[in-house]
Amino acid sequence: MDKDIDATWDKDGELLANYCLNEWLILPEYPIMYGYFQFVYLNNRSINEFKINIVPNFICFDARRCPVLLSRIVPIKIIDSLTCCRSSDLIEASPRKYFPMFYEFRNLYHECSTTGNETSCADSSYFHCYKSLKCISYNRVGDGFNDCYHNEDELFPTCHLNISNRFNCVNQTKTCFCPPNYFDSQCQWQSQRVSLTLQFRTQSITVSPIIFQFIIMLIDEQGNIASNYEQITYMPAHDCNRKFNIYLLYPHRPKYSSRNDSIRIDLFDKLTLDYWTSWYLPIPFQFLPVNRISAQLNITEVRENKLCALSCGEHGQCMRYTNMNNSVFCRCDQGYSGIFCNITYQCQCSNDSFCLAPSICVCPLNKFGSHCYLKRSICQSVNNPCQHNGLCIAIDVRINLHEFICICKEGYQGERCQYKSNQIDIRIDETIVAISSSFILHYITVFDKYKNYERMTTLKKIAFGYNTMTIYVQQPFNMIFIQIPDGDYYLIVLREKFIPSEYIHTQVLPKNRCYPVLHLFNDTFRQFEHLRLVKYYPLLCRQNLELMCFYDEYYMCVCDSDRYSNCFQFKHTMKNDCSGKNLCYNNGRCFRNNETCPTTFMCVCNDCYYGRQCQFSTKDFIFSLDPILGYHIKPNASFHQQPFIVIFSIIITTIMLISQLIMDSLSIATFKLKNSREVGCGYYLLASSITSMCMIIVLIIKFWQLILSQMSIITNRSILSINCKSIEIILKSGLTSTEWLNACVSIERMFNIMSGISFNKTASRIIAKRVIFIVIILTLITHIHDPIKRQLIDDLDGDQQRIWCLSQYSSTLTIYNKFITLFHFLMPFSINMISAFITIIVAARSRAKVKSKQAFMEHFRLKLKQNKHIIIAPSVLLLLSLPRLIISFTSGCMRSPSQSWQYLIGYFLSFIPSVLILFLFILPSEAWGQHVEYDKINVIFHIPNEDEVDFACEFVETFMYLELRILKENRTKMSNDERLRSLTIIHPIVVGYLRMVPRIESEEIKNLVPTIAPYDSNVQAQYSLYAKEPKFKENLRMRLLIDIGDSIDYLIAYHSDDASSINLYSLSSMYYDIFEQYINRLSNNLNVIKYLYKNKLCGAQQHLRFIVVRRIVIQIELFALNNFRTLTQIDQQVIFKLSLHRYSEVSLTSNNFFILILDRIIELFNKSDEVDHYEIKGCLYILLGNESFFLPTKHSWEILEKL
Repeated sequence: MDKDIDATWDKDGELLANYCLNEWLILPEYPIMYGYFQFVYLNNRSINEFKINIVPNFICFDARRCPVLLSRIVPIKIIDSLTCCRSSDLIEASPRKYFPMFYEFRNLYHECSTTGNETSCADSSYFHCYKSLKCISYNRVGDGFNDCYHNEDELFPTCHLNISNRFNCVNQTKTCFCPPNYFDSQCQWQSQRVSLTLQFRTQSITVSPIIFQFIIMLIDEQGNIASNYEQITYMPAHDCNRKFNIYLLYPHRPKYSSRNDSIRIDLFDKLTLDYWTSWYLPIPFQFLPVNRISAQLNITEVRENKLCALSCGEHGQCMRYTNMNNSVFCRCDQGYSGIFCNITYQCQCSNDSFCLAPSICVCPLNKFGSHCYLKRSICQSVNNPCQHNGLCIAIDVRINLHEFICICKEGYQGERCQYKSNQIDIRIDETIVAISSSFILHYITVFDKYKNYERMTTLKKIAFGYNTMTIYVQQPFNMIFIQIPDGDYYLIVLREKFIPSEYIHTQVLPKNRCYPVLHLFNDTFRQFEHLRLVKYYPLLCRQNLELMCFYDEYYMCVCDSDRYSNCFQFKHTMKNDCSGKNLCYNNGRCFRNNETCPTTFMCVCNDCYYGRQCQFSTKDFIFSLDPILGYHIKPNASFHQQPFIVIFSIIITTIMLISQLIMDSLSIATFKLKNSREVGCGYYLLASSITSMCMIIVLIIKFWQLILSQMSIITNRSILSINCKSIEIILKSGLTSTEWLNACVSIERMFNIMSGISFNKTASRIIAKRVIFIVIILTLITHIHDPIKRQLIDDLDGDQQRIWCLSQYSSTLTIYNKFITLFHFLMPFSINMISAFITIIVAARSRAKVKSKQAFMEHFRLKLKQNKHIIIAPSVLLLLSLPRLIISFTSGCMRSPSQSWQYLIGYFLSFIPSVLILFLFILPSEAWGQHVEYDKINVIFHIPNEDEVDFACEFVETFMYLELRILKENRTKMSNDERLRSLTIIHPIVVGYLRMVPRIESEEIKNLVPTIAPYDSNVQAQYSLYAKEPKFKENLRMRLLIDIGDSIDYLIAYHSDDASSINLYSLSSMYYDIFEQYINRLSNNLNVIKYLYKNKLCGAQQHLRFIVVRRIVIQIELFALNNFRTLTQIDQQVIFKLSLHRYSEVSLTSNNFFILILDRIIELFNKSDEVDHYEIKGCLYILLGNESFFLPTKHSWEILEKL
């Protein structure tokens, strides 16, 4: 210290105060004297005074580290966080030189290190240092180290402690500690035992880090576990080749000869205490006192979950042994034991441990003892001895209490994870990634002349959508080659000397390719023998300056910086089967991460297979969204970081959802109307629309559940499992149900046209409701195998943990699945097409009977043109569903995730038909837009003009007389069906003429004009001022009454009890005015009328017509009270008929009969295809109506206007 001051200061006599601003000087700036004390000097000294006396003015120390000195000093505040005092408080003598002062401080240091800060030693398990405040464990008494001040712990008489295993005292008996295989006072007898040697192997572990706890037990035939057992803590990366030798002692001496024991080994995850699996080892020779058994046990990759049928009660679970699948046992819950887990016991283990048996506790990490109450403090300190967040594992307590093992995080190595591993970031060219996502890495380490080189080979996979990967290498290397499986080699790293903890960034580019040597020589050199050709290898590097490496069937050669070729033996045909234990399915190639101590493996899959073990297939028509889109979704990435195919799918599904909801809502709104469901077709299309809406909602749920689960946002396995089991069957059943319901529509239309006027609408509605239920149930039953075989599968492929919802079928079930898929695809289409052609053929034949001069094919082509929509609809459905079938059955499989586009488009196309129900089945219908509840809206009537009335008159005179003549002349020759058809055509037209029902127009008529009154009405005089008389030659009503009246007796006499005859009688009876007389009789009493419309209309829906009628009645009663005109018979009739009928019924009737007589109209006017359909429809709206319908006249409208 004196020498240092001389070297830095040349003015010995001057005071330091002349140069120092502070009052004191801290010299040196860090604590000295064992790191406990810091010296402070006043600046009134000179260098000469330093040379004479180096004792500081003040001494500072950390009171937390040395609290014993506080009782001897008067504290002075000089330095923050330190306690300072005068030197005389601590140093009794006044040493002036360094070494005497050093010895003074050594005594102070010893006093600090051997004196604690405890104020009492109430715990009797500690030894009290009486001359200080320190308490130590009795294990540290008499151990040769001074722990107490003044050596109290070493001078204490140890025989008073009564620890005979440590100290020998006078008159004390010696005791022998025997190894497990011997016993008695002098260990002279051998124990009856099982000498067991175990070695454990792991092919792969899905989670890391993993630490196992083995429990080795003796069990008898009743499943009772012996009290003598062994536990082994096993770390795959550390103990892979280690052999464990243990003894299992029989519980009784001598052992029971009648008892047959065996060995059961249970495996637990040490970190979570979750059960993993079990093994069973029989003891072959029960009569021997000592059995020698050795076994190598393979640890399964995942936890045991195989089901078995052994009944274990409420407190046990049936399990299978890993090495003996035919043997089962009951694994009991905590607190239960016995072969069937029916014996209870009191668990004595700590709360954080697991009770395996009454005498066995499975302890958590870093705890030990028979009941797991003791802690291993070495790994529980505040400062983790393992650096960089390594996992500290205390080794077996029977070996050493103070040793531990560090399990390092990826990227670090060393005993305490203190060193970084070599990190290599590899960027792969897009053209190379397109070939394969799996790459084989060859690490080459070059040695001296006594050993050529060492090679290690591993496999690395790149996540789909990426072209970079990072590897961490712990072992030294000089070269790294990357290889495409069964493809080219690329040199990515070349180092003459290995550099530890190096960060390397490299690329795999086409220019880095290692070429086959024959590609570099011409034809002349290729003819050389191998030994002769090798002589020319050095020329290749000099002639090809861009060449980095090349190879032949025996060697791999590298061009160095001097353009010389360095070659070494390289085996290209390695057998990649994980040392004969290939864990890859479907002929996949297996690679281990380490051949000596493997902890994981990877598989290179063949075409059509994927997954960590190549266990998943895109074959066999497993057409699901999971294998198509799943690998494209990046885990732990936001939506904007997802690839384009995922964003595209989100857009498409959103568009599909919006379109489907709009279309299905319109369809459902249409078929919710009662008029749209008068026959079964309405019910089929309503059910199809509802099914389609539900199906698109389920598809959206499936789509987002897949995205969110693959992004690790949804991780709840219960939710994922429920969706997995239910969603796919709903989607498949929904698709097939929709197709079958559409086929039912075609069948209904076919029977309608075949039955004609005898078609029973009521029966059609009843059958439709039953068929809908049957179709849905049967489609669910035919797909019930899917949820049974569908399950969640964990797949750690590469560095990504994924959960898949997949179904795996047996060969028989695969055949059934193909058959049922084809059946649901082809049968509805066939039914649609066959029904459509039958419908057209029947319609063509009906037309040919009337117009026999034309050939049948002309009628067929005309009907085909008129009904082309019933052919187009199933054809469009087939075309949209066809890609799904073609992709699945023709191409065989999706060979790689890069082919997902065509499968994704085919998958979405299969849902398009459900969107098109409105366009394919509703809009092409002639009745679309006409079946409206007119009573719920303001109806404005169109009054026929003069031309329309003249046209109607001409049609009635020309057509009706002809039809009446045919009926009169041929009635004896006609069948009931033919007579009924003729009357059905005549009746509504004649009655429509009599009532002149106007049609609806969209344009509003501001000024109401008079309507047409019945020509033969008894109230003609009152309405003559407001009506235009039709120009008929004679009273057609009288003609009808005469002609039909002449035949009525005959028609009634020859009718039978069939439906046709009943309808025939009903139609003919109407011409005797039965209904009109009945109505006139009812209209005589206003109270009766009120009662009638009250019962008919005062229900759940009070429509507009009822409100109008009620207001008319109120107004008329007001007129009566004010002595106005009284209610006449005509007004009563208007009110009654207005309340009884709705215009929508008239419109529906008009459309039905229009279809029946259209062919007759075309033939009548001889206009063929040029007929003006709108003109004919205008005529029919006038003529066709309900015979009970009566429209209010202008007088009634005037009353309404006054209300």
